[in-house]
Amino acid sequence: MLEIYRDPLCGRLLAPVAITPKSEYRGKTYYFCCDLCKQLFDREPQKYALEKDGKDEQNIKGDRHVMAKNS
Repeated sequence: MLEIYRDPLCGRLLAPVAITPKSEYRGKTYYFCCDLCKQLFDREPQKYALEKDGKDEQNIKGDRHVMAKNS
């Protein structure tokens, strides 16, 4: 069975593979859609860590992906 996880930063749903960015926080593994989401999570994991195990348990409306701003 394919396990689906939610990127805790942007909300994207993903099925992790070997090259999927991930971080460990308080004994849980969090998966990310890209390196930017992982880097932002690693700076403040307590802000983004899911209270559950990171698996998607509800439908998501849209995508809250972080967009890099041009300065």
